[in-house]
Amino acid sequence: MTLLARIRSALIAQKNSPNAIVRSGVGVLRLGWRTVRPVHAFLSDDAFRSSVLLKLRFGEAVQQTTTLTWMDRYPVLFAACRERLGDSESLRLLSYGCSTGEEVLTLRRYFPRARITGAEINPTSLAQARQHRVDDRIAFVESRSRSIEPQGPFDAIFCMAVLQRTPHMVEAKKLESLDSVYPFERFDQQLTQLDNVLKPGGLLIVHHTQYVFEHATIAPRYRALEGVPVVPDGGPRFDRRSRLIETPVETSSIFVKLA
Repeated sequence: MTLLARIRSALIAQKNSPNAIVRSGVGVLRLGWRTVRPVHAFLSDDAFRSSVLLKLRFGEAVQQTTTLTWMDRYPVLFAACRERLGDSESLRLLSYGCSTGEEVLTLRRYFPRARITGAEINPTSLAQARQHRVDDRIAFVESRSRSIEPQGPFDAIFCMAVLQRTPHMVEAKKLESLDSVYPFERFDQQLTQLDNVLKPGGLLIVHHTQYVFEHATIAPRYRALEGVPVVPDGGPRFDRRSRLIETPVETSSIFVKLA
């Protein structure tokens, strides 16, 4: 246990002391702890510091702040896309929110000849992605419209575990509203931006979100790709008002843009 953790435990143990002076002193110290703790986290935790700086720099353009990823994370969904699209040099794919690039490397295995763009807003993650040794038909760009649009339009856009915010905290605290965390409007606006760079007949793959794709403004212009099993992604879902949906929701992850 760290020194700060021991101090915190000692304060908690004394908060109900029968001595009024001790209780007052504990109150002052706990207030100081709440001030010091985020400063300590910012200075000592690279992931926390990166998340804070990211939100300060990009504001509402930031979706998910977690950088966790790994190779071949969604084999069922990637295989279904490969079966639908085939593989050719004319294919253009976008991995939106590609983090450190493992999703792009995985897509290259499924689509050996396609042109693939990985877009990431976190400068630290983007720098790591660019360190991978890749072929000249793979590009890593900043997750901004001005960087993404010249790479498209796309035949498929992969948006995996991106359109959400602090999902583990939301689930652990049993939040009933995402208004102050990640409102529906942000989810909806981002899907509209992705729709603008997707070809008619293209695939929009939206998986592991806190909202339901069918509630989005663009949803009437899409249909679920048939023959693909539902891949559960866990976690609570929220409605258009950013309120918790009590009944568990299962939804498709691959959608075809209507001509």
